[in-house]
Amino acid sequence: MKRILLTIVVLAMMIPSIYSVDIDRGDYSKKQFIQSITPKTEYAIYMLWGSLPVLYAGMHMQTHDVPSIMWAQRREHFDFSYLPDHVQQVEDLYLREGRLARVIQDLARDPKVRFTVYLTDTMAGWAILQYFVSIGIALDRLDIEFLSDGSATANLYYQQYVDNAQSAISRYQLQRQRVRQALYHTNYTRGSRLNTWDYHYMYAFAKELPRVRFWIPHTTDVFPKKSLIYSDMNWFMLPFHKLYNALTSDQRERFERMLQFNREEFDQTLFADKDRTPVIMIGGWSTDERGNRRISATFEQDVKALVAHMGAGYRFFFKGHPELPSGNPRERALMQQLGFESLPNVSFPFELLLLVYPNLMVGGYSSSVFMTADKTQLRFILGPLLAQPVLALYERGTWPDAIRIQDGVVLK
Repeated sequence: MKRILLTIVVLAMMIPSIYSVDIDRGDYSKKQFIQSITPKTEYAIYMLWGSLPVLYAGMHMQTHDVPSIMWAQRREHFDFSYLPDHVQQVEDLYLREGRLARVIQDLARDPKVRFTVYLTDTMAGWAILQYFVSIGIALDRLDIEFLSDGSATANLYYQQYVDNAQSAISRYQLQRQRVRQALYHTNYTRGSRLNTWDYHYMYAFAKELPRVRFWIPHTTDVFPKKSLIYSDMNWFMLPFHKLYNALTSDQRERFERMLQFNREEFDQTLFADKDRTPVIMIGGWSTDERGNRRISATFEQDVKALVAHMGAGYRFFFKGHPELPSGNPRERALMQQLGFESLPNVSFPFELLLLVYPNLMVGGYSSSVFMTADKTQLRFILGPLLAQPVLALYERGTWPDAIRIQDGVVLK
């Protein structure tokens, strides 16, 4: 296992407060942008649950050489032999007894050492308490970057502060009170609710922890400006394609190999037929009244309507949800009948395909993947559109070329 460099350069600088970086508007040159996301501390720590934070972190670690530690829940995304030399991978997450905790404790023995922590927002409060506060690491030694978990992040915002606005203020006040007690006023006690995973406190932690930026891959306009905490968050709008385009060609290649993306294999699969355009349909999953899994109750009507509407000239590929990768037997038979093809092994976050192939056409049942699609990539949405932030983005006209198909009927 690679060893963390022990040379320490003391740079006790605070993260700049950046609320809306937009490279397209020229707010930052590429060099200035990279500087704005480079750790200003002696060490960086990546704690990654879910797929979208893996995408953020995988690109980000290519842009700097600060000695780093990484733990990832979804190890299947990685080929660890392609980790950058300055990144040490830690396999376990067994609280104080695990290697991650021991490495952090060893590095923290020097009181001058500071850390930049990059972690999935839904787990952030729990992780900060478990791995830093509990062993006496002062919060002023931490710069914290919350990495959006996608739809989970936006839906929680709506559930707590928009959909039930009447009780939002009292709930938020209680959350902040409990977070302050956990961070500053009580001893660390195992078993306390805030010492376990409770993502409902995510936004309260983002407010109460010092020096926090909240990375989101979409515009803040999906959050109603009059909602309770809109102005409380230090939002950092960073679409995945902005970060990907800021990488050098060598950095992109290392990043893609690290996430097990085989460009040559996908080139051959997607573009073997020069006369037909590849289209990828993204699946969802649900259960019927007997508990059997399915992509959708209206899958047959939706897919037949899609194929009929688009007509000839397209090759359809299917990318299933991790909970139901290929659909049930009946759905698989239908796709085979309609000529759907299979993709090579997709062990990486699927959003990576949209970054590598900017002209790729995708669609399907509502998914966090849609957030990465630009205005020309998303071409069809199947079934009801209920989840945030996809619903808000659609209503804002983010994908003007996308048609809606529901219950087998083309709505647009």
